[in-house]
Amino acid sequence: MNAGLLCDDQTLVRILDAIRTDSPKARERLTDALETWESDARLHFLLGSVKASEQDYPGAELAMIKAVTLSPETDIYRFQLGLLQLTCGSAEAARATLHPLAGFPASQEGLKVFASGLMALLNDDMAAALDHLQRGMQLNTQHPELNHDIGLIVDKLKAALPPQDQQETGPSTHLLLSGYWDNATKH
Repeated sequence: MNAGLLCDDQTLVRILDAIRTDSPKARERLTDALETWESDARLHFLLGSVKASEQDYPGAELAMIKAVTLSPETDIYRFQLGLLQLTCGSAEAARATLHPLAGFPASQEGLKVFASGLMALLNDDMAAALDHLQRGMQLNTQHPELNHDIGLIVDKLKAALPPQDQQETGPSTHLLLSGYWDNATKH
């Protein structure tokens, strides 16, 4: 065991290749790597992503919590954990996870604008959520793979929001996101 050390690049590339090709060996390679590099937040995050793609949401959440605990400054880990919690119906957990990233709707960082959008969604402010998420998609250059997942939420919001001249309340957040995981392909 090499506690405190990061997984070597060659092993990480093999793991990423297995994940990208949907190889059944992805989880096995991750598990083996975690036995050696248990303090590598990247490996825990990747394991969480694999588990989410397998619809093992409780396992995905635990792995992503570990990644955030090991590397709290890595915003993408926190954001993806919050998104997972939100889409699984754990609104208060998502709120707590996303809070450090949110509150910056005027930011030029797509991830922070996304987080502000998800917080607006948690507060049932669908119009603000839609605005922030669409703006975040325009700004997001660091994590372009997120635009697909956020686009699914944007589409649900557009369908749920009444026409501009009808200011009635839209459906609740849980209804809006109920089919998100069924449509999402990568996390």
